Amino acid sequence: MEERSTRRKKTASHKNFMSTTAVLVGTPSRSRSGFPSRREQPRRQRAGWGVFYGHAHGLNDSGVVATRAQDNLRAETRALAHVVSTASVPTWITSDCKLVVDFFSDILAGRPISPQRDQDLWGRIVAAISVSPPGYFCISWIKAHTNDDGDFDD
Repeated sequence: MEERSTRRKKTASHKNFMSTTAVLVGTPSRSRSGFPSRREQPRRQRAGWGVFYGHAHGLNDSGVVATRAQDNLRAETRALAHVVSTASVPTWITSDCKLVVDFFSDILAGRPISPQRDQDLWGRIVAAISVSPPGYFCISWIKAHTNDDGDFDD
């Protein structure tokens, strides 16, 4: 019972937003210890992207970042591009990448953005948003690596 009330509280600001929720996932490469190695050269880094709607949902998807830029920012932006180009219902997007959330919020508000990188993906995102009705997408920032109570996972 307590879990339900916590979830309602988190979504109270969007209580009239009928949608599905997509969580963006970006993962940089890791060393054997599980942490990025300082010795890793940028050209050897690898990253992947993913979109999670829910258990066994048909739109869950993931892939590798297929460009020279291989980092979390590129992966999160790639996941966002996937969501906005495949969404068939109004979608509330959550991400732990503040820069992606800020840029996408600016796009939704009609403010111009000028990203220094990943312009190909931001161009795809802007194009997809331009053919969507107002209010079709919503985005919010979430704290990374936490459980439903807001505590960090071990």
